[in-house]
Amino acid sequence: MKQIFIFTFIFVFFSCQNKKAKVIEESDYLSLDSFWNLDTLTHNDIYYPDTISEQEFNKTAGNTILDLEVIDDCENIIRNDSVLFLKLNHFKSIELIDKEKPYIERYFYLRNIQPINSWLIEGLHGDEHAYLFLVNKNTGKMSTIAGEPIISPNKKYFICSRSSCTDPSLIQFFKVDNDSVKEIWVKLSDNWAATEMKWKNDSIIYIKKENICSNNHMITYQKLMVSKYMK
Repeated sequence: MKQIFIFTFIFVFFSCQNKKAKVIEESDYLSLDSFWNLDTLTHNDIYYPDTISEQEFNKTAGNTILDLEVIDDCENIIRNDSVLFLKLNHFKSIELIDKEKPYIERYFYLRNIQPINSWLIEGLHGDEHAYLFLVNKNTGKMSTIAGEPIISPNKKYFICSRSSCTDPSLIQFFKVDNDSVKEIWVKLSDNWAATEMKWKNDSIIYIKKENICSNNHMITYQKLMVSKYMK
């Protein structure tokens, strides 16, 4: 009887170690071919924010993911031919398979972003397009983001942006939870791009706006209050 109990315990333990989680995509815009065509910000604050000086913008340090501590994740991220294995917490794992979806030819692990409990993953489509994803390390939930996350000082929100002359430029605003990130809004623009953004504090974002695709190149620096979007 004792031997049966020990065998059962060992079997269950190793079964849990190899349990595979399903990849859940919270915002799979790409499969709907509409990632660059969504605009959910109902307020016009982003069009009429306060203007600040270049000096004010530059004296605010700001942070990027390059300022975060580099964490070695070799034991949790494994590439095996066409499959990228991500070992989640709680003994689960997910698989990102190259070419499983028509718009992703190959996945690459970029880095661990500890403040938002996520991995940053890149998906390449040919030589022209690269998409970024955040994968939550607890749940495996996968969220599409426009660019590298710029995290608020309190680690509860982040912003990201994409600049383009062929597609609308955009800014995304996210709320961070332990098991997911939630997009609060996305704003598109054909006339300007947010080429640099910084958190002044937990409720104010500084934005460097440029009309990058115009012959009459102009740069403005603006302050966006985001406290009303925080829930």
